[in-house]
Amino acid sequence: MSQLEPALPLDLLTQVNLLVEERDRLEHSLQQSLRISHQLIHNQSLSEALLHNAPDSIIVLDSNGLVKSFNPAAEKIFGCLETDKVGQSIDDLFECPDAYSGTIVDYLLASSNNKRCQQPVMGVRHSGKTVPLHISMSAVTTRQHDSIIFEDQDAISFTREEGVANFDLYMCSIKDLSDEVSWSDQIQYQAKHDALTGLINRAEFEQALACALKSHHSHIMLYLDLDQFKVVNDTCGHNAGDELLRQISSRLSGLIREDDILARLGGDEFGLLVKKCGLNAGERVANEIISSVQNFRFGWEEKTFTIGVSIGLVQVNEHCTSSTAVLSLADSACYAAKDFGRNRVHVHDDSDETLLARQGEMNWVSRINEAVDDDLFVIYKQDIVPITVDEKDHTQHFEVLVRMKEPTGGIIPPGAFLPAAERYNLINNIDMCVVTALFEWLNDNKLQYSGNILCSVNLSGATVGDEQFIAFLIDAFERYQIAPHSICFEITETAAISNMESAIDFISLLHDHGCLFALDDFGSGLSSYAYLKQLPVDYLKIDGSFVKNIVNDPIDYAMVKSINEIGHVMGKKTIAEFVENDEILEKLREIGVDYAQGYGIARPESL
Repeated sequence: MSQLEPALPLDLLTQVNLLVEERDRLEHSLQQSLRISHQLIHNQSLSEALLHNAPDSIIVLDSNGLVKSFNPAAEKIFGCLETDKVGQSIDDLFECPDAYSGTIVDYLLASSNNKRCQQPVMGVRHSGKTVPLHISMSAVTTRQHDSIIFEDQDAISFTREEGVANFDLYMCSIKDLSDEVSWSDQIQYQAKHDALTGLINRAEFEQALACALKSHHSHIMLYLDLDQFKVVNDTCGHNAGDELLRQISSRLSGLIREDDILARLGGDEFGLLVKKCGLNAGERVANEIISSVQNFRFGWEEKTFTIGVSIGLVQVNEHCTSSTAVLSLADSACYAAKDFGRNRVHVHDDSDETLLARQGEMNWVSRINEAVDDDLFVIYKQDIVPITVDEKDHTQHFEVLVRMKEPTGGIIPPGAFLPAAERYNLINNIDMCVVTALFEWLNDNKLQYSGNILCSVNLSGATVGDEQFIAFLIDAFERYQIAPHSICFEITETAAISNMESAIDFISLLHDHGCLFALDDFGSGLSSYAYLKQLPVDYLKIDGSFVKNIVNDPIDYAMVKSINEIGHVMGKKTIAEFVENDEILEKLREIGVDYAQGYGIARPESL
């Protein structure tokens, strides 16, 4: 210090230094406050920009549930402006469940322990229309430990209170579920309705039947099956068939009451539940449907078709056990209507012998399916022997026969289950089971027979021409290493004629593969000889109805002789069925038939 300057007291100097330090601290604090203020203003602007441009709908609430911010996406959902909603209660924007008496905020956070929730709710548009929404709401912490908070637009404050955490704001993110709900409704509709006709489907119809059974009222169930539908489908193609089903569905819909339920059960089959209806009134409804369909004319590409409908009628009341049972009874009654001449109604009656027989067939369906799944089909053989002994021919020739094994060990003859299998399209599965069982047996016994064997296997008309069966057969030949020339497939004359083109293709394909073919029950058709030239078969099996009376009936004798001569002229071997005694065998030898089969030759025995 200069000697000219007066000396300051020590305590005054200390005070001056303290003031300078306080001034510096205040300046530093002010600078920090200004930086924080600028940062907050920047953050607020950024937050407002993000909120404004967010693709999701966002609403910010205060602790009282009043709207503080409402972005453009939210304006679009609710159909109102932010200025209309700021300061207003959020309760005006959402619906609480009727059973809940609190606010929407309380409802949304009622089950939340961490102040967060995600909940589907119904929103209320400005127009009053409701809209399904999904809301994700979070409580925002505005004070926590040593944090800077923004309490309002004009004040900045600090807190250093340890452990303090208050929730003053709620952030709501909202998604419009209208599209999802619409898509969900569409999926549910498709699951319950037939895509072609728009009618409810079989599953939904069964639900309606189940409800009707619990209603303590009497109703009528009609099972409808169109007659001549296959003609339209085969003649004009599937597009025509689809259009026919649409038109018939529309016509049927116009005949029923609002409360009645019409369904497409599958293919050309329909179900109709006539609510609160007695038997006589139900028959009148069925006959009105038959008359309406009969008067209907379906046109397609300059062709016009007349359609009929067969109807099975069942009363639906407290005596019915289930919807499945009702459908089964109605189906049987419908088939009875077809059996009695088609285009008519048949009423189910517990004492009806026709329906009892049909029900018996339907009971076989589950047993056949179980037999396929549990490998309960077994094969037998019945020898086919040459009538004139040929010392050069040492081939063992037999027909393969199928039986069903009962779980108890008994054996069920084919006549008990094959008619049901054919009627309900299960025969293909049985044919596959027979082929598999035979090929396994041949594979196990190949050394014993060393190729000197010919096995005749019956194929149903449904199997002939089935591409899946052909693929299965060719694969089976390769898998079991079976010589094709050791297999002779038997096809009935009726099946061959009714599916002529398919039969010729099927026979030709497997002939080229090396298999042989026999035409079974030959002579039973009306035009046997006319078709024989077109079918490339190796054997003719003469219908047993002619053979068994050949000794005493000259007409049957002449028929067998004629078939044998025609067959030989065409280069085919002949086999006589139903050879039950030596007298018949002698007559066949006299005529010159090549082979004989029947109880007089050998009885069936298990392989």
